[in-house]
Amino acid sequence: QGRGYKTALIGKYLKEYFDIAAYIPPGWTKFVATMRKKKGVWIDYSVVIGHSTPGKPGRGETIEDVAQYLTDFERDKAVEFLNEVKNNDAPFFLFFSTHAPHSPALPAAGDEELFPGYLYRARAYKEADISDKPEWVQKSLYNEEKEDEFHLNQLRSLQAVDRAIGAIMDKIEEMGKINDTVFIFTSDNGYIWGEHGLKAKTKPYDESIRVPLVIVMPGENMRRGEIEKRLVAANLDIPSTIFELSGKSAKNDGLSLVPLLRAGVIETVLREAGIETVLREAGIETVSWRSEFLIEGFGFNFSLPSWAGIRSEEWKYVEYANEKQEKEFYNLKEDPLEKHNLFSPSQSFDSLSEIDIEEISGRLNRIKGLTMIYTQPPPMKVGEPYEFRFEAWGGKKPYRWSVFDGRLPKGISLNEKTGVIKGTLKKAERRKISIKVKDSSADTVNRRPQSYVARFVLGSVE
Repeated sequence: QGRGYKTALIGKYLKEYFDIAAYIPPGWTKFVATMRKKKGVWIDYSVVIGHSTPGKPGRGETIEDVAQYLTDFERDKAVEFLNEVKNNDAPFFLFFSTHAPHSPALPAAGDEELFPGYLYRARAYKEADISDKPEWVQKSLYNEEKEDEFHLNQLRSLQAVDRAIGAIMDKIEEMGKINDTVFIFTSDNGYIWGEHGLKAKTKPYDESIRVPLVIVMPGENMRRGEIEKRLVAANLDIPSTIFELSGKSAKNDGLSLVPLLRAGVIETVLREAGIETVLREAGIETVSWRSEFLIEGFGFNFSLPSWAGIRSEEWKYVEYANEKQEKEFYNLKEDPLEKHNLFSPSQSFDSLSEIDIEEISGRLNRIKGLTMIYTQPPPMKVGEPYEFRFEAWGGKKPYRWSVFDGRLPKGISLNEKTGVIKGTLKKAERRKISIKVKDSSADTVNRRPQSYVARFVLGSVE
């Protein structure tokens, strides 16, 4: 926006946005944030509409109980923004963020019966032997009939997204901007459809950490119709790419994808001569790029602990922040579906003798994000001394501990430096309480420490 672009965010902004609505972050010429009610469907929702300036947040107007089908409303607001841009003939940035195909994945009228008989049964669907997997995987429950129907509704709900993208592209073509616009299509997460007997997202397996990424970029010397196999961190690299394309310099942790999209003269010659692929297969890159990256998931409860890992082109290493400190390692060249965890007693590292696990673990420990190790404090007894230490990993020590929400039982205190709760319980009681840990780091952009909050039950068994 500061460089003269008209900017718009249309659709989903933050999952819990209703808690801070109608706040509008800086930098948006048009801001239309749709909010589903917690138990509502996609024809009964609220919307915040407004704008802000480059360095200052704004405050929007909240519209309640919108009845138009959600994806169609988001489409119409995106086209409305493009009409406003057309009248001003200004450069534009449109962030179109649909709720579909999130739960409840309500199909649009006319799409309810599409794809009859479709069943997904690919990759490691309901993997037969998960004895080598962490405990949380083995305890996961998968309702095949329920999930099959949900998968169908996800596909059905995406048909309205398809039509919305078509309408947006038609409008940009009508504006005469189709050959001057970069289109980036991706997803905010990878959603597991029964692989390893799991569902949903935030898992370390490739079905969850990989997302679609399609980029259409105009101009000469662009690579066309190719699949890039180098490791792209979409949530970091897309902002970096947009910064470079707009001529904006900004601190960030990603790599611009422009060098991968724009073939240089040498690459063009190599490609035309059929040599580039040969060089890449030999490990010789024509564009310098990362060979691995950090993957992380921050668990919400004891059934899915937080985890962190490193994914390279050939292997994946994962550690879990639970009491057992479980680990996974996969040889992705030989086992791309991740069926054989080499940390399982039934497996062997013989085929990966050149891999230094201790070195990888040490490297991960230096870069993984702050979280808490999930261990439920044991129950207390009235009148008896009690002591328990909360544990954290990742980030940068020293840590600072505090009560984020709720109150400690009477007679119990928390040491902010050690994370130890101790004392003598005065009376029989049980309380739900949130504990917060904060580290000593400072992130790249905001120079703030990392923090993490987890919820526990504290008190007596009586």
